[in-house]
Parts: sequence; structure tokens; C-alpha cells
Amino acid sequence: MNKMKCFLSKKMLLAVVVLLSVGYVQAQEAKDIVLLTLDKALEIALSENPTMKVAGQEIQLKKEAKKEAYGGLFPEVSLTGSYSRTLKKQTMVMDFGGESQTIQVGSDNSYNGGLNVSLPVFAPTLYKSINLTKTDVELAVEKARSSKLDLVNQVTKAYYQLLLAQDSYKVLLQSYAQAEANYEVVKAKYEQGTVSEYDKIRADVQVRSLKPSVVATFYAAPAPDQAPFVLPGDRVSKGQTVCLIEAMKMMSEVPAPCDCVIESVCKSNGELVAFGEPLFRYRPC
Repeated sequence: MNKMKCFLSKKMLLAVVVLLSVGYVQAQEAKDIVLLTLDKALEIALSENPTMKVAGQEIQLKKEAKKEAYGGLFPEVSLTGSYSRTLKKQTMVMDFGGESQTIQVGSDNSYNGGLNVSLPVFAPTLYKSINLTKTDVELAVEKARSSKLDLVNQVTKAYYQLLLAQDSYKVLLQSYAQAEANYEVVKAKYEQGTVSEYDKIRADVQVRSLKPSVVATFYAAPAPDQAPFVLPGDRVSKGQTVCLIEAMKMMSEVPAPCDCVIESVCKSNGELVAFGEPLFRYRPC
């Protein structure tokens, strides 16, 4: 094989278009496949969504405010008490028949206590406040229910859109493979002189019309402050990650198709790539 090969094979190029529909998310350091059913997706969304958490706290807050308003209907009881100790009593000296006599006034200990009970008999403001707190609780519950329904609708819609995209991806692959096979047949017949050049051009146009035009981003390194996956002259093994492709906010690792030597890197880090553009040129080992 004298011609340089490009890492972006036809299937890989088509995969760039529908990375979201594939449902296969690869981390930069781990390769884990997350399989989600609709029920599991809804469970995760409802438990982790900040809006739902805030709605739950809002309901609890309104319920506490309702309890506080009802507290105004209960009687208020206050109890007071005091104690005093006389260190030295007041002393008076009185003269009785020429004899002086000392008299102490007061007591050594003094106690004082009181109990106060009050109950609202007519409090229209309080009754109105209680009614308002009931309405607040009902409104908070309704808002939470509305947020939940909206979230469930969004997740369900996204889930079935993903299933539709996956089926569309399979159909696209089959259509592209069929168009390619038809082109190869027509090309062979043209070389043998059994079909016209028009038939060959028409088959070629059919293949090209199936090529998607979605643009992705090429990343040569796992992070901006890290070294590139590969450099020109590096020897790589089959399946080894050589770059990352980001499309539709989804990151996917691009593996080497075989044991080879990297001869050149066709794109710069962060550069946009379109369908049919080569990422690397390599020489099989």
C-alpha cells in the first residue's frame, strides 16, 4: 500500500456526526459504558436536579411557616418569680419606760411569684395570615409538581430522541455502505466499458450526498496542560488512543486502527475538522 492512510475511516467519519446518538461516552482515562433505561434516567434526573431540590426545600419552608402561624392560636403562658435575701435587717431602738429596746424590722427571706395567661379571642389578622400560609403551601406543592412534570417531559423527549438518532445512525451507515458498494460496481463496469461515464458520476454523487457536514473539534492532548497523545515518529499499537474528537458536547477517543508509525499530524490542537478530513498520516508496521 503506497498511499498514506487516514485514521478517519468512513465509519469513524459518520460516527462524528452522530456521537450523541451512539450513547457511548468515554472518559479520558477510563472506558466505561453507561447503559440507561428510561426509568433509570428519570430517577437520576429527579434526584440530582437542583430545581427539584429547591422545590422540595421551598415546600418544607412553607409548611414551617404554616406551623408558626398556627402557633398564634395557642394561649401564651408566662411565669415570673423572684427571691431576695436580707443580709442585715433594719434596726430601730425605742424607749419604753426609761429602758431602750432594739427592734429589727423585716424578714430574712422574701419570695414573689406570678402567672400570666393570655389567649387571643378575636384576631382577624392572625386568621388571615393562617389562610395565606395554607395558600403558600399549596402553591409551593403545585410549583414542585409542575417542575417535576416538565423535567420528566424533557428527559423522556431526550431519551426517545436518542433512540431515534441511534436508529437513524444505523440507517445512515447502511445507506452509505449500499451507496459505496453501488459505486464500486458502477466503477468496475465503467472501466470495462459496459456503463457510461454519466452512470459513474451519478453513483459518485449519490455517495457524496450521504456524507454529513457536521463539524467536530480535534484535541491532540487529554488536557491543555498535558502532552499530546502521539507525535510524529511515534510507534503506536492497535487500539491505542491517538486523539480526542468533540462533537455535540460529547467527547470520544479515536483509537489507532493497527500497529503503525505516525508520520504526520494533519490538524492542530483545538482545530475544527469536517467530514473526510484526515487527522493523521501513518505507516503500518
